Amino acid sequence: MLLPRWLALACFLLPCVALRGGLAEAQNVVPPEGLPGEEWVPTDPIPPGNERRQPNTPGQPVPPPAQPATPPNPPSTAELLDYGRAFDRLGDDMPDGAGVAIGIVEGDPGSYGPDPDHPALRGLPLTLHSGPSDPSSHAINVLQTLAGRRGLVGKPKAVGAWSVQHWMSTGYLQLGSPRPPRLAPDLGPDTPRVWSHSWISPDAERAVPVLRRIDFAIDTDGLVMCVGVNNGKQSAIPPMLGSGYNVISVGADDGDSSGGFTRIEVDGRSKPDVVAPGGMTSFATPAVAGVAALLIDYAEGLHADDAALSERAVRPEVVKAVIMAGAQKHHRWAPPPGRSLDERLGAGRVNLDASLRIMQGGPIEVGERITRGKAWAYAKLKPRGTHRYTLEIPRTLGEFSAVLTWHRRIAGRPLLLENQSTGQRRALWHHEPRLADLDLRLLRIDERGATISEYLLSASRIDNVEHLFVPELPAGRYALEVFRDAAADPIKQEPWTYALAWRLEPPMANPPAAPAAPPDRDDAGP
Repeated sequence: MLLPRWLALACFLLPCVALRGGLAEAQNVVPPEGLPGEEWVPTDPIPPGNERRQPNTPGQPVPPPAQPATPPNPPSTAELLDYGRAFDRLGDDMPDGAGVAIGIVEGDPGSYGPDPDHPALRGLPLTLHSGPSDPSSHAINVLQTLAGRRGLVGKPKAVGAWSVQHWMSTGYLQLGSPRPPRLAPDLGPDTPRVWSHSWISPDAERAVPVLRRIDFAIDTDGLVMCVGVNNGKQSAIPPMLGSGYNVISVGADDGDSSGGFTRIEVDGRSKPDVVAPGGMTSFATPAVAGVAALLIDYAEGLHADDAALSERAVRPEVVKAVIMAGAQKHHRWAPPPGRSLDERLGAGRVNLDASLRIMQGGPIEVGERITRGKAWAYAKLKPRGTHRYTLEIPRTLGEFSAVLTWHRRIAGRPLLLENQSTGQRRALWHHEPRLADLDLRLLRIDERGATISEYLLSASRIDNVEHLFVPELPAGRYALEVFRDAAADPIKQEPWTYALAWRLEPPMANPPAAPAAPPDRDDAGP
């Protein structure tokens, strides 16, 4: 089924894949850590001969003897995400995504599906939800980054694939109907909990109902949706789907992808949220989705005997905050004045090992003293309220990164409209958004807890992400506070749920080499 003609859009930036429907494809048990004494070790390749599953890098042909030697294979996506370090540390406790169903949305009807017989995908529990499909090379490359022999998620519970048009209409979002998106009970037990979207659309006007339905689904069903921005540093943040509030928007880790600010719903929100390796955003996006799936699987294993705690740990706000707080900063990472995210690198490059450590360290309860260098919290804050987490460090430590996330809420209901002139009636799904304003700050405090000074502040009036970062945190007493400013917060009565994640690193005498530098910013696009 095709969507209405308004969605027949031309691919507007090369390189990207034009779909025949017109939509453009984006390029794409270990104890918790304490604050003192933590050691930094350099990332090592995955050790050869390890008996557990390992992500594979495609081999290169042996050159003829007369030719120059072939250079070594570049690091795989998994290696760049620090899979090897996580595997070395966790061993048999390393998650493989066995309990998590995943989904990809790709291409046109008839040409959207991965090839189930591809060597890297063989054996995956793959279902083509949008009908028969010829194999799509783009979908194959997306899925093998996410799952299978070469992917991060070795053994997903289920893999679903949809065409863009079918997913947006009757397959999931039910766009244009008076019905809400198809949530878990409707789609069955194998409904994806993590989605990867490697496509874009520049249609701002029609994006509004799409993004609101997506935000509704994420918040209501507890889903994680990773969506790519466009390729090319001259490109703007695309309305679909990179401008969503509750999604995780993904850019390329070399900085050669969309950046800056949204131009839809509320102009000026910071995107992307994070970046990842993959060469193009089509393949960076499933890498982040793979990290999300492993975090969910790991959290459920950690809290298998506590259903309520497990449910908190896998909430999409928590997963997003944990991924963003664990992200590595490039030496050129520099948010514009008054912003907390870099225009093209977001919170930085996703790091699986750091995020697994953060997930392992939480949760911390409101008012509790922070005694773990990496942890998270999940709580509900009343209007005009403040939640405090105290921290005392005896010596100067390394990077401090804290991320606060919360959801935009959508009040959706069927609505019947009548044309008073003709008497014609039309049913639609009415969607009304609302968003509280939460802020994040780090205070210096004395031994009695009284505030000495404000050390760091992140207080956007339009974003639903706040981020604090310093490369070095001096010794002292601190309070990390989540608060709602009574004057700025548009929501005056309703409590709001948030996730807070942080990592505090030891001082590094020999810091690791920085990732490849992004393109110069002098000629950066809007």
